[in-house]
Amino acid sequence: MKEYAVLFATDFEGDVGKGLRIATKLAHDRSARLLVAHVVPLRRESGEGMLHGGAELTAGDAARALRELSLNDHGVPHSSLHLVGDPEHELVRVVEEHGVELLVMEARPRSAMARLLGPGLIERLRERIECPIVTYRPGDSASDIDPKAGSTLSPMDALEITLVARVDALLDWLDGRAEAVAAVAQRPWFRQSVSRLVDARDALGDRTRAELSLHLREHLLATHALGVGIWLDTPRQPGIAAIAPSPHECVLALGATTHPGRAAWMPSLMRDGCAVCVPPGNDEGGTVILAGAPVHLTNGEAAALVFAFDARDEFLRILAQPGPTPSAETYAFDEQGVMLSNTRFPGELREHGLLPPAMQAVGRVRVCDPHAVDVATSHSTWPLTRMAASAVSGSDGRDTRGYRDYRGVSVVGVWRWVSKYRFGVAAEMDISEAALPPEPFA
Repeated sequence: MKEYAVLFATDFEGDVGKGLRIATKLAHDRSARLLVAHVVPLRRESGEGMLHGGAELTAGDAARALRELSLNDHGVPHSSLHLVGDPEHELVRVVEEHGVELLVMEARPRSAMARLLGPGLIERLRERIECPIVTYRPGDSASDIDPKAGSTLSPMDALEITLVARVDALLDWLDGRAEAVAAVAQRPWFRQSVSRLVDARDALGDRTRAELSLHLREHLLATHALGVGIWLDTPRQPGIAAIAPSPHECVLALGATTHPGRAAWMPSLMRDGCAVCVPPGNDEGGTVILAGAPVHLTNGEAAALVFAFDARDEFLRILAQPGPTPSAETYAFDEQGVMLSNTRFPGELREHGLLPPAMQAVGRVRVCDPHAVDVATSHSTWPLTRMAASAVSGSDGRDTRGYRDYRGVSVVGVWRWVSKYRFGVAAEMDISEAALPPEPFA
């Protein structure tokens, strides 16, 4: 499993202690390693000065200061990095090589002349790295850091951290479902039982069906799944009795196994291996997560084992948690921009006529700006919001200038496209609640 890290970058000026406390608290909360880095700024134009900088790196005050730094939480694994070179290049390299998920830096005011010369280090790093940058200003003690507190993090930084944490939680849960199903599908006894069931005539397959049903019922209870089904992937050969005479015909089913999104997903499941499907919920299929894996039968044919999980158990719960500001929300959407989770603002959608009474947004609302569409046209043709259009194209992004969301309200937001499972996650807040970003680190 990949080990993530929180990186604290310092030049040993300003409030180093506060930055270290913030970084340590964030590393503790995320069960991550803490890296403390100082870069001696050596550039090609430095000439002979590079030699003096190298000496400072190995035996000077900066190296000594790194060794003497003391963490307030000794349970956090940590290490120091002595670097030499261009600060921007070196920090980008550390972020990429060490799996850094948060970068902590002090934000300092820049002079008017410095701003005229171009963007500062923090601003340049935001353009080059994917992880959020948590900025802070010198001030009072930060012994009790709250990631939602505006005094420590800007609302935009807190929103970005919220998105990262929730996407990580979603992936942990979805990956766990896929791995659980794959573990069953790969067991020799299971493959042999499904092969016998497919090959046997109905009367001869009764015992095998009963044994499989008992095993799978236990897995349903253990995984809290709604249902499980086995589908044959290929037609039977002519002249052979078939329980499943057509592709994707059900061989065995327990509990709730039908869902309109399953049939369209099956070809990619058989092609790509164990996978998870997050189909839109609706009146017929409900709000479910499908997790499946191919089953390679002993006779050379292939089948698919598919479990159905209630999305409300974890998927919707993770996304529905309160955000760092009153208007903040996180939500998921598919490749067509259809919402896969609930909205915090059902009343506003109903006012626009976009959501029927007593219903939630899952599978019924596209992430479109209602003020920029012709309501007489089909909902499926409405243009997506700026955020959703960027995400479904496969891009992650961050917008602090403002755009209209699916309510028609001006918001700022961050988003990530989860290519593995083909859906996007956005975190947005009303622009009125978003403070201006801190001045970049000089």
